[in-house]
This record gives sequence, structure tokens and C-alpha cells, in this order.
Amino acid sequence: MQFHRHLIHTSKKSVGVAHKRVRFLFLAFIALVGVLFATSALAADSGKLSDANATYQRDRSACLSGKSNEDRATCLREAGAALQAARSGQLNSGADQLQKNRVMRCNALPEQDRPDCIRRMQPGGVVEGSSQSGGILRESVTTEVGPPVDVAPDTGK
Repeated sequence: MQFHRHLIHTSKKSVGVAHKRVRFLFLAFIALVGVLFATSALAADSGKLSDANATYQRDRSACLSGKSNEDRATCLREAGAALQAARSGQLNSGADQLQKNRVMRCNALPEQDRPDCIRRMQPGGVVEGSSQSGGILRESVTTEVGPPVDVAPDTGK
């Protein structure tokens, strides 16, 4: 019987050690996954920051060369503010924001003119000018077909 008790006692120790080993490996795996996610998040943030820095450098060079439509001090201040907003994640320059801006421009018009304005803001149509030259002229042509009209022939009298 002594031998049998020793065997049972040894197997309990083995199970406890194996359980601790599995637990340790599981926690190590979780830590490794956490580090990988953190690294990828940092890489994405650094990519955004490098894009923001590149945009700032382009904006700054436009300010210094006089190619913006603002005076130099205002232009540099705006470029710096945009960089700071981009770093804090507050800058949105996506297509959704551009569409919202287009609609906001048209909101200043009377109700009956808004649909035509929104249509002109969409890509396509004739676009002339620039903000630097004082404005952008957008032209679109809408053809409306009405009911036929009877026209009396000209008899020459």
C-alpha cells in the first residue's frame, strides 16, 4: 500500500505542475498578443503622424512661397493648427467631410435653389477659376422638356 500512496501523491504533484505550466503559457501568449496589437497600433499612429508632418511641410512651403490665398502669418498659423489637430486625432479630411462641406455651402441658398447647387458641387460639369484667383465657377446645364406647344405657321403677312 505504501507504494500506491506514493504513486497517487506524485501524480497530484504532476497535475499541479502541469496546470501551472499551462497557465503560464496561456498568460505568456496573451501578453505576446497584447504586445503585437500595441505595436501595430503604434505603427498605424506613426504612419498617420508622418502623413500629418508631410502635409504640414507642403502647407508650410505653400505659405512661404506665397501660393496660398492667405497672408503668410495666417497661413502658417493655420498649417500649425492643422498639424496639431491631426496629431490629436481631431482632423478629418475624408470624403464624407468634403461632401458635408459641399452641402453646407448650399444651405445658405433659398430652398428652391439648393438641389441645383448640390448637383453643381458633385464631380463633373464645367469648373473654372480657383480660390486663389478669387473664386470657382461651377456650371451645370439642366434640360427640361415641357409639353409640346402648337406654333402657328408664319404666313409672311
